[in-house]
Amino acid sequence: MMNLNETAAPGSKQLSSVRRVNFLTGVLVGTLMAVVMSGFITAVSTGIDAALFTRWLSAFGPALLAAVPLALFVSPRARRLAERLVR
Repeated sequence: MMNLNETAAPGSKQLSSVRRVNFLTGVLVGTLMAVVMSGFITAVSTGIDAALFTRWLSAFGPALLAAVPLALFVSPRARRLAERLVR
C-alpha cells in the first residue's frame, strides 16, 4: 500500500485508497475526540453519579456532529503544517 506522503497518479486505485484512509482517519479521530471530550466535560460539570451515562449520551450526539466534520476539515491542513514544521 502507498505511503500517505507519496503521490499517486490521478484516477489510480492508490489515490482512491489514500482518500479512503484520510476520510476514515478523520471520522475515527473526530469520534474519539467526541467520546473523550463529551464524557470528560459532562463528568466535570455535572459530577459522577448513576445518571452520568445518560447525561453523557445526550452530550455525545451534538459533540459527534461537531467533531467529525471539524476533524475532516482540519486534519489535512494540520498534516501539511506538521510537514512544514519538521522540514
